[in-house]
Amino acid sequence: MADKDDEKTISLPKGDGKVPPMVYGQQGYSGLVTLGGQVWDDCQHELRWPYAYKTFKKMSTDSTVRPALDYVEGKVAEANWRVRVRKDIPKNREAEQRAYAKFLEECMNDMDHSWNTAIKNAATFNRYGFSILEMELRFRNKKYGSNFDDGYVGIGGLWPRSQGTIVRWWWKDKGRVLDGFDQRVVIPSTDGDVSIQNAGWEVVKAKAELEIATKFIPMKTCLHFRHDPENGSPSGTSPLVAAWQPWKLKLAYQESEMIGVAQDNNAFKILYLPPEYLVEDADEDRKASFRMYQQMMERAHQAKQSGFILPQLTDNEGNKMFEFDIKNISGSKAYDVNAIIARYVREIQVALFADVLSLGGGSGGSYSLAESKVSIIDMAVKARLTEIKDQLNHKLVKTLFEQNGWPTDIMPYFDFELPNAESLENVGSYLQKTAATGLIPLVPEVVNFVLARAGIDYQVSEDMSTEELRKIMTNFKSESGGGMESGMNGSNGEGTGASGDPATANKG
Repeated sequence: MADKDDEKTISLPKGDGKVPPMVYGQQGYSGLVTLGGQVWDDCQHELRWPYAYKTFKKMSTDSTVRPALDYVEGKVAEANWRVRVRKDIPKNREAEQRAYAKFLEECMNDMDHSWNTAIKNAATFNRYGFSILEMELRFRNKKYGSNFDDGYVGIGGLWPRSQGTIVRWWWKDKGRVLDGFDQRVVIPSTDGDVSIQNAGWEVVKAKAELEIATKFIPMKTCLHFRHDPENGSPSGTSPLVAAWQPWKLKLAYQESEMIGVAQDNNAFKILYLPPEYLVEDADEDRKASFRMYQQMMERAHQAKQSGFILPQLTDNEGNKMFEFDIKNISGSKAYDVNAIIARYVREIQVALFADVLSLGGGSGGSYSLAESKVSIIDMAVKARLTEIKDQLNHKLVKTLFEQNGWPTDIMPYFDFELPNAESLENVGSYLQKTAATGLIPLVPEVVNFVLARAGIDYQVSEDMSTEELRKIMTNFKSESGGGMESGMNGSNGEGTGASGDPATANKG
C-alpha cells in the first residue's frame, strides 16, 4: 500500500464529460433584518442592540443571574489549552509542524497579558451574545516588548472591545459579509496637562466630551465570537434572552413581596375627615387643610412622622369629625409569592445551564441528579469552548502564518481539555479493567495521561517504544484479568470478588 507521501503526488484527472450549467456563487441572503447598521431581528426593544447591552448589564447584577453566568464562564476559564500537531501530515513535514507548534506555544506566553485573560474576555459572549478581541500583532523583538528576538510576527495582545461601545455594523458583498464595525469611545487624555487633570470634575467632563471619537475597526483584525448567530447576526443571541422574561417577572414579584411586607409591618392607615373637606367645590381653607392631611399620611407611610395632632371636634350626635385609625391587613393569601419567585429562579438557572446551583437548597436533589446536571453543563461549556477554539484556529493561527509567509495548507491548532471530574478511584478502576483485556495500548500518550491524572509532574518521552516503557514501568501483575475473563459478579463466570463493587475486588 502506498504511503502518504505517494498519495500526495497523485493528481486528480480532469473530467472530459459534459458539465451541466450552474451559476457559481451565492444567489440568496441570510434574511437578517438590518437598518442603519443595526440588527432589527428581535421585536423586543430591550433585547435589540445596542439597547440590549444595558438590559444584559442590568441583568448581570441580579443575585440569580450573576452566579449562573459566573458558573458557566468560570468552567470555560478552567479549560487547559495546548497546541497540537495534526496526525495526518506527511512524514517529511512532521519536524516542520512541531516547530510551528512550538512557535504558537511561545506566542501564548509572549503577550502583554496572560492567555487566560484572553479566554475570559472571549467568554463574555456567553452573556452578551458576542465578543470581539482585536489582534495586536508585533515583531518578536525585545525592543517591542517581546521575550524573543527572532523577528517573526507574533502576538502583542488580544484586546477586548466592549460590546457597549459598538454602535454600528458594516457589511460588504450586498450584506453577505461582515466588513467591520464602528466603535464609539471616550478617549482618555494623555497630554500630561496637570492643570486639566487637577481642575475638578467639571473641567474633566467638558474635556472628555470633546474627546469622544467613532472609530471604524475592520473585522480582518478581530476575533469574533458569537453564541447562536441566528441568520448570521453579528451580535449573536445571548443566553440571557431566554432568561429575560422570568427575570422581569421575578423582579415584579419581589417588588410585590416587598410592598406587601411593608404594608403588613406598617399596617393600613385611615384618616377620617368631614365630607365638606373632600368635595371639589370646597373653600380654599378646607382644600389647604386636605393637602396638609395628605402630606401627613405620606410622611406616616414613609415612617417620617410618629403621630398626628387632630382637632377635637364632634358633630351634633357626639361623633368625632376628625379621626385616625390603623387597619391590620395581614392574613393568609390565595398564593405563595415566595414559591412563585423560586419558580422563576429555577427558570432563569435552566435558561443559563446553571440549575445545578439550586440543588440542595430545597428538599430535593440527589447525587445522581447532580451528576446528570453537570454533564449537561459540560455540554454547554464545551460548545462555548469550541466557538473560541474555532475562531483561534480559523483566524488567529491563519493570520500569524500568513504574516510570517508560511504555508497555510497544514497548520498546528489550538485545542482545549476540560478538567476531568471523575475521581482517581473511578479512573483507576476503568484503566485496570480495560488494560487487563488488552484494550489500552502501552504507549507514551497513555502513560502520560495516567501520570498527569494522578497529579505527577513527571512525563515520559513521546519517542519511547513499548519495550523501553516496559523496562521503566513498575513490575506488577494485575489479577483483574482473570476476573474479566471468568466473569464479574452476577454473571455466568466465577469472578474474583465475592460481593459488592467488582472493581474493589480486583486488587493489583
